[in-house]
Amino acid sequence: MLMAAFGDPHRTPSPALGNGHPKHDEARRQPCTTGGLSQESRSALPEADLPEDWQETVGSRGERLLVPNLKTRRRKAVVVAIITAVVWSGLVLLVRESLREANLWGVTLMVTAFGIWLAHKTLGMLLTRQEWRIEHGRLVYQRRFAGKVTELCQARALELTESRDSNNDEWYHLHAIELSPSSFAHVGKTSEKILMTHSIRGPTELRCLARWLSREAGIPVYDRIPSEAEKKAEIARLLEQLAGTGKFGRFAAGLISPANRNKGGIGA
Repeated sequence: MLMAAFGDPHRTPSPALGNGHPKHDEARRQPCTTGGLSQESRSALPEADLPEDWQETVGSRGERLLVPNLKTRRRKAVVVAIITAVVWSGLVLLVRESLREANLWGVTLMVTAFGIWLAHKTLGMLLTRQEWRIEHGRLVYQRRFAGKVTELCQARALELTESRDSNNDEWYHLHAIELSPSSFAHVGKTSEKILMTHSIRGPTELRCLARWLSREAGIPVYDRIPSEAEKKAEIARLLEQLAGTGKFGRFAAGLISPANRNKGGIGA
């Protein structure tokens, strides 16, 4: 409560990002970039609403900003603040008891460290946020602290990828890529990509966000999440390789194949 890739680097961009609907699947086969299109042309692209976890707002200079949903963030900040207040109230009582019982000082110090971390977390949620400034042909990544804005870098493309964790669960990621340092940044080097958001619930919301940003900023999206057909083809290829290793390989492939048909993949 306190805290909220696989891809072929040579795969071509495909910003059309389908989600299973026939129109979206058709759109997925179209060229991905919206850069260079007029406002009228971009407005004719398939609609893409922002997921509920995100919100568009306007900065003090009239710039368009994409930020995590402010109401959701405030609610989380209130919850963390309440927990922080409870911990510090308990800490006061614990200190009083420690003055009488010296053997309690070890626990008191651990609770103090936890209370300081919570207080830092609360202040960060209340005063700091990461945001993306939407400009034509790029996204500017910046940090806002108590009203002061620091530009960190610029991104000129987006990338959708898939990975698996130690439990073999599929995670989907949206990264900002093709980064370059902001002219106002105080660092001379940037990472290769920045994670904008990720989800274990499927790629649909991430594709909606990517398509929306592609349309609004005119930047390409590289969809490196394999389709179900591609996954099945890869599994079939691996099973064929396994069967070709010998008698035991054919036996193992025969055991795995029914599971693939019923569950959709190895280890599912």
